[in-house]
Amino acid sequence: PPRSTLFPYTTLFRSGLSWEEQTLQHFGIMEDIDFVDPNHGWAIGARLYKTSNGGQDWEIVTIPDSLSWGTRLINFSDTLQGWKAGNRGILKTNDGGVIWEESYYDREIICTDISIVNEQVVWVLLEDGGLLKTDDGGITWTVKETDIDLQTRGIDFYSEESGWVVGSFGTLFSTTNDGVSWTNHTYTIGDFLTLMHYSVDFVDEHHGWVSGIRGSIYHTADGGLTWEEQSSGTDQQLLSIQFINNQKGWVVGDNGTILKTIDGGNTWLDRSQDISLPFNDVNFINDQTGWIAGGDYFDGGIVLHTNDGGDSWSVQISDTILYLDQVMFLDSQHGFVTGATETNFMMKTSDGGQTWESFILPGGPSHFCSFFLDSLSGWIINEFGDVYHTADAGQTWVLRATEPTTSDIIFIDENIGWVSSLYGIIYHTEDGGWTWVRQPSLTGNPLLSIDFIDSQTGWAV
Repeated sequence: PPRSTLFPYTTLFRSGLSWEEQTLQHFGIMEDIDFVDPNHGWAIGARLYKTSNGGQDWEIVTIPDSLSWGTRLINFSDTLQGWKAGNRGILKTNDGGVIWEESYYDREIICTDISIVNEQVVWVLLEDGGLLKTDDGGITWTVKETDIDLQTRGIDFYSEESGWVVGSFGTLFSTTNDGVSWTNHTYTIGDFLTLMHYSVDFVDEHHGWVSGIRGSIYHTADGGLTWEEQSSGTDQQLLSIQFINNQKGWVVGDNGTILKTIDGGNTWLDRSQDISLPFNDVNFINDQTGWIAGGDYFDGGIVLHTNDGGDSWSVQISDTILYLDQVMFLDSQHGFVTGATETNFMMKTSDGGQTWESFILPGGPSHFCSFFLDSLSGWIINEFGDVYHTADAGQTWVLRATEPTTSDIIFIDENIGWVSSLYGIIYHTEDGGWTWVRQPSLTGNPLLSIDFIDSQTGWAV
């Protein structure tokens, strides 16, 4: 039968180095897991499971049909007292899950998280932003109304009256008075968490930029701990951003948008072209020489080139049948462009873009990302996660691995690389892409772009 995979907490997790995989014979998705010590834990999906030996063995906990309605959250305060919640209500156990009793029932509610303060005080978060609280161990519950009008997902109370709520689109609220009033922190963090970001680029371990929807550009000077919005002067989608140092950078996007900065993004200069096509990718090899790839499925593709730092641009390729979405130059002569129609193509040049050679890529009609280390060695990856490698500048390709729903790829040498995915998963390889290890990313949101500056330091958006 299909297996659900559990990744239990281990001592190695404290240093973030590795996970031990455990498997469980279970149909469907596992919704939640909770351990109270290294040995005792519970996991819930369509059924509830319990372990007393750190997850080496799991036993099914039987729940009466009358109490089996839609519970998908689990939280224990110790090895005996625990709570289950989900659609329509809350259950409680005082004997480690052998017997469960109804603590609260309302067929209209959907519970999204549980926070246990102590044996008597428990908070339960509702999907619509409301809260339930008990001060007597679940005998009675009080409904706590809030002004939160966004979908809420997580709750944590560090005392009986003080806690935090998080949710969709960067929602972040706190209370210190038992939920009587709430402070909205969502917009003090800024719209950074609420926007979709298409591209990320770091020039060192401290300075980086992301670009995204509605002309958004954000900059960090502390390695991503805090982000500051920069005014782009446009509301176009900004699809690709690149900096060559902490002062000079370029960003491109829809409807021929090209912006340039020489002061770290404090001001952006408009160098847009009178072209209605989206510009999908930008690549500079120094502060003067760069290329842009663009186009869509209806009007074909285009490649532009500059020799004056992006102040003026000339067209090198136009009116192709290809939708061109990525460009990468290794030096002033050798470059690659990828695109797609009913099949996937790559074009390469050895003379700075004066002439181009095209060839069909393996893997069928699906979106490709590519990355080249030098003029010969490169990787491509499609939306199905097929990873191919070439050692002869794209003349032949070898399938190395398959990882699901990938979106971007980067290598720092012949062996070490990463891919991001549409489900918030990051995969890492240390053997050139033959094998990949899943790395927890702490998010389930799509990760569209990934960037590493060395073997330890990287970012994904």
